[in-house]
Order: sequence, then C-alpha cells, then structure tokens
Amino acid sequence: MPDGLAQYLLAAALGALVGAGEIIARYRDSPGGALATKAAWAYIAVNAVASAATLWLAVLLQIEFKATPETTPWIRALAAGFGAMAILRSSFFTRQEGGAEVRIGPGNLLQSILESADHAVDRAGAERRARQAKQLAEGVVFAKSYEALPVYCFTLMQNLPAADQKFAAESIKKLGESPIADDIKTHLLMIYLVNAVGYDALKSAKESLGDKLG
Repeated sequence: MPDGLAQYLLAAALGALVGAGEIIARYRDSPGGALATKAAWAYIAVNAVASAATLWLAVLLQIEFKATPETTPWIRALAAGFGAMAILRSSFFTRQEGGAEVRIGPGNLLQSILESADHAVDRAGAERRARQAKQLAEGVVFAKSYEALPVYCFTLMQNLPAADQKFAAESIKKLGESPIADDIKTHLLMIYLVNAVGYDALKSAKESLGDKLG
C-alpha cells in the first residue's frame, strides 16, 4: 500500500475512533445500541472525512511540525486524525438572532448530526429500557427497595461519576415523595438505576439482594 494512501487511511480511522468514542461516552448504558443507529454512523463518517480533509490541507500547506522528512507525513496523519474535531467544532463568525448569539461554521453541521443521533438512540433506548424496567421490577416492592437498592448499586460501582450518582439519587428521592402508585414507582426506579449504572449491574444487584427487595 502506498505510504500516502496509508496516511490518509490512518487519519480517517483515527477520526472515526474519536467520533465513535464520543458516541459511546454519551450513551454508557448501551453503547452498542447507540452505534447501531444510522445517525451515529453518519456522525462517525463525518469525523473520518474531516480528518482526511484536514490531512490533505496540512499536506497542501506543507505543515512540517518541526519533524524529520521521514516522520512528518505520519505526524500530519496523527494530528489530522485527532485534531479534526477541533476544526469541526469551530465557528467562522457569530451573529445575533432573537437576542441570542448564533455561531456560524462547521460546528453547526456536527451538532445537527449529533442531535439526530440523540433522537434515534433515545427512541430505540426508550423501548429497550421499558422492557428492562418491566423485567427488573418483577417481585420488587418499592417501599423495600427504593433506599437499599440504589445504595447497593452505587457501592458496587467503582467509577460512577459523582454527578450521575447525585442526579439519580435526587430523582429517586423525589420519586419516593411522589403520589404515583407504587408499582409505577418501581418501574421508574429501575429506569433511573439502569440509566445510572447499566442493566447488567442492576440485574446483578437485584439478584444479590434477592428476597430482601420483595
């Protein structure tokens, strides 16, 4: 394979990995489901194309990166692969619209594609989480579980972000004070916890506690 083609493929692959990593980070409860959507793949493809285009621009402008002639092409490929996101998120200029500042540039396209991915993933995820909540709620009594089960789940998780834990805890506290029927509260409890710790961790926690939740 010619070195020039290999460098463009490397830049595109790195750009695709960066895009896929962002999608996975946004949907930790089901990264596989997120990557299965067409919008997510469109987002990844835009990142890959942008990285290859950034490399072409670096070659055209003869950007050397203070490297040797042998290593410069590969450094360009690495810089393009990881740096294209910064270019995509940039704005050429801003204008005022309805009292708000509107940014004009490639970042608008990227945000539109990402929002489309959000909607597609949310629709698919809503169906999945509804099924999971129904399954996990079986045999669980809300009054016995809404305090113990979240604490158990949060203790099992070693790297759960504090912000995610706080949001889930506050949502569950409000749920406990709500006049909603207890069986519905149980389903909602499971949804909050699935969003926070994931289905597999919650299922394991439920199985570990067993009859204590019923």
